[in-house]
Amino acid sequence: MSLFKIYLIFSNTCTYISWVEATLRFLWYLNSSQESMARLKRLMTIMDSMNDGELDGKDGAKIFTREPCRVTRVANGAGVIEREVQELLKQYTKFAQVKSFLYKVECYLFQFAFFGANRDC
Repeated sequence: MSLFKIYLIFSNTCTYISWVEATLRFLWYLNSSQESMARLKRLMTIMDSMNDGELDGKDGAKIFTREPCRVTRVANGAGVIEREVQELLKQYTKFAQVKSFLYKVECYLFQFAFFGANRDC
């Protein structure tokens, strides 16, 4: 792997930092005393309203994008509005992207450190 590829990976760092910042803001929003506990319980109720395929599937939030009726079903089952379900899915998507990015960085740094710059991940 060339140093240019590593540069391209880190050039998108600002984007990923903004995702992490958004996630931290979301967690800070949850951390405001009794309101946060109620919000956390609502999020848990939303996740309880999802079936195993929706929670553990490889597609993640994509299945909800392809089939919007799932959002309505989960919202009705949890007793919340659809916007809250969509907000949870948006946070999940951001977190998954950050996780994927960190895995790629770890892989590239590991191979660069142990195998040199000529191997691909």
